[in-house]
Amino acid sequence: RSSELYRALELQIRAYLTETKAYGNPSLKVADVAIAVGTSTTNVSEMCSRYLKISFFSLINSYRIEEFKRIVRDEQYANYTITALAEMCGFKKSSFFNVFKEYEGCTPAVWLKREGIKRT
Repeated sequence: RSSELYRALELQIRAYLTETKAYGNPSLKVADVAIAVGTSTTNVSEMCSRYLKISFFSLINSYRIEEFKRIVRDEQYANYTITALAEMCGFKKSSFFNVFKEYEGCTPAVWLKREGIKRT
C-alpha cells in the first residue's frame, strides 16, 4: 500500500473516532473500526504500524487521553473521581494510570496540578 492510501485510511479512521467517540468503548477492537470504515483489520493494523508507527491501541489510547484532558476541565464533571473520568473515556481502571504516564510523562495528579486544575 502506498502512503497516500494509508493517509486516506488514517483520515477515515480519525473522522470515525472523532464523530462517534468509539474510543469510549473499553472493548473496542481493530475489527470494530475496520468494519465501521469499510476495510479489513489487516489494513487498519498495517496503517497504524507502518504509516503511523504505533499500535492500534496506542492510537485509541491517544484519543482516550485527549478526551480525559478535555472532560477533566469541564465543571459538569467536577464531582467525578479521576478513575471515573478515565472509565468514561474508555479506559479500564488498571491501565489508565500507566497509559497516562506514558503519554504525559507524569501521573494524572501531577498533570492536574501543573495545569492548574483543581479537583474536589
